[in-house]
Amino acid sequence: MRVGLSLSLVEIGTVLSAGLLATVVMQFVFGFFSDAGFTKRVLFVGLASLAVANLVFVEATSFWQMLLFYVLLRGAAGAYHPVSFSVIFRTASNRAASLGFQSAFGDASLAFAMVSTGFIAESLGWRLPFVLWGVGCVIALFAFAWLMGIGETKAATPDLAEKLLEAGHGRKFSRSFLIPQFSTVFLQCLYLVFSGFMPLYLNVSLGLSPGISALAVALWLAFGVCFTFNAGRFVAFFGSEKTTLKVSFVLTTIILAMATVLTFSKDLWIVDVVLEILSGVPFFLSFPVVYGLVGATVPGKRLGLAYAGNLGLSLVAGSLLSYGAGYLSSIYSLAVVLPILVTVALAATVTAFLL
Repeated sequence: MRVGLSLSLVEIGTVLSAGLLATVVMQFVFGFFSDAGFTKRVLFVGLASLAVANLVFVEATSFWQMLLFYVLLRGAAGAYHPVSFSVIFRTASNRAASLGFQSAFGDASLAFAMVSTGFIAESLGWRLPFVLWGVGCVIALFAFAWLMGIGETKAATPDLAEKLLEAGHGRKFSRSFLIPQFSTVFLQCLYLVFSGFMPLYLNVSLGLSPGISALAVALWLAFGVCFTFNAGRFVAFFGSEKTTLKVSFVLTTIILAMATVLTFSKDLWIVDVVLEILSGVPFFLSFPVVYGLVGATVPGKRLGLAYAGNLGLSLVAGSLLSYGAGYLSSIYSLAVVLPILVTVALAATVTAFLL
C-alpha cells in the first residue's frame, strides 16, 4: 500500500494517528447511543458502516483519499468493543464464557489477517484484502441480524454496580471500578507493544525472515484463542474471575521474564521464541475475564460509555507506550522490548492482586 500510493513514513503516521483518534471519539458516540437503549441497533449500524468503509477503501488513489477512508473505517470500528461488550453483558447468562467466545473470535480474525492478508497483498495487490474484509463484514452483518435480531433484550446478568451503589458502598464501588480500568490499560499496552515490535525483534535481532516473524505473532494469537474459547471453564475451575485474572497475569509475567533472560543466550533463541509464543495463552485468557469485571462494576445504564472510556484510554496509553518503546529501541536495540513487556505484565499483576 505504501509503495502503491507513494506514501511517506510521515503520511503513514498521520493516517494511523487520525484513525486512532476517530476510533476513540466514535467509541464514545456509539457507547452513548448504546446506553440510550439502542445497543443492538447501534452494533448493526457499526457493522454496516465497517462493511462500506472497507469496500470504498479500495478506491483510494492518493494520501487524502486514504486518510478520509481510513478515518471512516476506524470510526466504524469504534462500535465493536463498547457496544458488543454491552450486548453480551446485558444478555448473557454466563458472562465469562460469552466474553471468552467473543474474544476468541476477535483474536482468531487478527491471527488470520496477519498470516493471510500479507500474502494476498503481496501476490494480488493491497486492495483485494479490503474487498475480502468488506465481504466478511457483510456476512457478519446478516449473521448478526439473523441470530441476534435488532430488537433490544432485557439484561440477564445481575447489575453488581447498582447493588453496591444502592447499598451505600461507595468506596467499595470506586475500588472495584477503578482497579479493572488499570488492568485493561496495561493489557492493551502489552498487546500493542508485543504485536507491533515483536515481529521486528524476531526479524532484526534474531535474524528470522519477515514471514516467519509474522507467523510467530500469529501463533501467539492462535494459542491464546484456543484457551480464550474456554474462559468460562477456567473461571469455574479457579472459582472466580478475580482468581483467574491473578493466575493469568502471574503466568504471563513469569513466561515473559524467562524469555527476557534467554535473550542473553543466542544458543537458546528457539526456546526464547517458543516462550514468547506461549505467553499468549495466559495473556489472552485475561481479556474476557477483566472486561467482565469492568462491566460488573459499572451501573447498567452506563455500560457503553464505561467501555468506551476504558478502551479509549487503553488505546491512547498503548500508543504512547509504543512510541516510547520505539524511541528506546532506536537508542539501544529491539531487545529492550522484552523488559518493557515484563514491566507492563508485572504492573497488571499488581492491579489484579489489589482487587
